[in-house]
Amino acid sequence: MIHIMEDLGAKRVQFALSGPPPALFSLKPRRAARRPDVTPPFEPYEENLPLQSGYYSFVIDRFGRFRVKWGNTSSHGAMVGYQSVAAAGNFRISRIGKLAEVKFTSYDYGMFFHGPHDRMLSYAVGAFLGHPAFDASEHVIFEFSPRWLETSSVNRRAELLSQEEIGRHRERLESEGLGDDVRNRLDATQIQLFHNYQPTPPPRFHSMHADQLIINIEEGDSIADFRPGPAHPRYSPETPELYAGKNNFVIDSAGWLIIGAKGHHFL
Repeated sequence: MIHIMEDLGAKRVQFALSGPPPALFSLKPRRAARRPDVTPPFEPYEENLPLQSGYYSFVIDRFGRFRVKWGNTSSHGAMVGYQSVAAAGNFRISRIGKLAEVKFTSYDYGMFFHGPHDRMLSYAVGAFLGHPAFDASEHVIFEFSPRWLETSSVNRRAELLSQEEIGRHRERLESEGLGDDVRNRLDATQIQLFHNYQPTPPPRFHSMHADQLIINIEEGDSIADFRPGPAHPRYSPETPELYAGKNNFVIDSAGWLIIGAKGHHFL
């Protein structure tokens, strides 16, 4: 349940969770404080929504407030001044702006949830489902650790998911927002224009943000270890049929268009 706590003017409303967490997780003894890098509470002002697709790090602090950073972080503890937390981990926003996956995991905090009805897991899942900034997909996956080196996942109704069900959920997340109508039928004239077309190279380029790498950059890891996969084919008459709905696109370094349902960095 969400309570409006303070009216900050037109289109600016501050939200908070309905109550404090039932318990807290403390910083692991070996994870000593290294730097003062507190992340401010996450306030879903309308001008900052919807969240763009990609990966985010989060902490739910001891007051039940979200603290969110774009990309992956090496220290959840630093986000809250190394205080105790209700939950921490990372989440993914899908290409259509839906909350797709949440992983309750942190090198700084030993977070173990004993099962789908664990009160702390219920609190953390409810925090995401009830927060106005997170539009959770019907197929959202919440992953947690019941014990050391083990992981389990539940859906938004706190039902355990098998590996087969997790696979089906991820397939549905990938196709979410796509319609059934095929919209890539080209006539003979369009095909001939494709064969005669030569794009103009872009005047400048945009590099991918280093903090959007799909791997967790933790102690001992390096961004240099990241190896991207092959780029998707450029849009052409041979491109597989596209379906109605939302598709992503990028323009490569030569000016060619690449279209697909994957994230921009995958394309």
